[in-house]
Amino acid sequence: MTESQCIEKRGTVINVIDKIAYVQLSRIEACDACRMKGMCHTDTAEDTHFHELPAQDLCIGDQVNLVIAPNTGLKAILLAYIMPFVLMITIMILALVLSVHEGVAGLIALLSLIPYFLILRQGKLSGHSFLQIDVQKL
Repeated sequence: MTESQCIEKRGTVINVIDKIAYVQLSRIEACDACRMKGMCHTDTAEDTHFHELPAQDLCIGDQVNLVIAPNTGLKAILLAYIMPFVLMITIMILALVLSVHEGVAGLIALLSLIPYFLILRQGKLSGHSFLQIDVQKL
């Protein structure tokens, strides 16, 4: 994949705890001239996003460049929105086929999201992230 196809964001390491670096993304100058900046809420704060990344050789105050592959965003949408929706609908239909009351079936479908998101979170904490972000120290 070429460098021009990747999404790049600059940030500053604000904390390092247990080999995880917390990075605060900086707003770029292009945001000031953008007519749509109110849609992504960049007009309200200068630095707003925090990301947890493997610390590698990072120290507090280091400037980093986060390089994200274009398909990473699609994978994030799939994991955060589409898969939970499919899981809920599948469990709801299965519960209704098994003659469970509609209210209980809905509650079971909602509760099924708890293990799903815990599994996603556990994968992130164990370092086997489903989404790949490359960190380049500047």
